[in-house]
Amino acid sequence: MAPRPLPAIEADDNTLGGTPVFAGSRLPVATLLACIEAGNEWKRIVASWPWLTPAHVEAARAYAAVNDVSLRRSVTTQDGQDGS
Repeated sequence: MAPRPLPAIEADDNTLGGTPVFAGSRLPVATLLACIEAGNEWKRIVASWPWLTPAHVEAARAYAAVNDVSLRRSVTTQDGQDGS
């Protein structure tokens, strides 16, 4: 049996300014990777994006391995406080 193809990832200037997202969505690859890196449980992630499958995680990791994918960093406000 042939392996299933990974979900497509696309970067289009008309979708989130060219940020890499899963095809047909507005979910950035970096957002999914940041959720995983932060230790979020799979059921919590899927509660936010019910259409995700483990194959999306595999695709995100494969994409990040060969592309520069910056994970979201915390935002600092003008007074120097962490805004996240």
